[in-house]
Amino acid sequence: MADKVILPESILGSDKAALDRLMSLLPPQDRQDVKLRRFFIFRMKIDGEEVTRGFILRKLADVKASGFLGSFYEFLQRQGLAVDSGPYDKQPPDETG
Repeated sequence: MADKVILPESILGSDKAALDRLMSLLPPQDRQDVKLRRFFIFRMKIDGEEVTRGFILRKLADVKASGFLGSFYEFLQRQGLAVDSGPYDKQPPDETG
């Protein structure tokens, strides 16, 4: 199963610089968050860098307006925008019953 997992970072290619630009918008404590990086890779592949940048800036404004003190990823989770899928080495359910 592990050989079938494709990590988002492996498909970045030339988008690594774009991801770094997006991560630089975040507060320092969130810039190395692997879950956020993967979430933004997904958003960039679907929406592009500029739309993802706008999304981040709007959500950062929401965080500030709400007075939320947790991590940015936790804020996105509470809004139902980011879902933690669990560990990558998790075994699929047994289909035999």
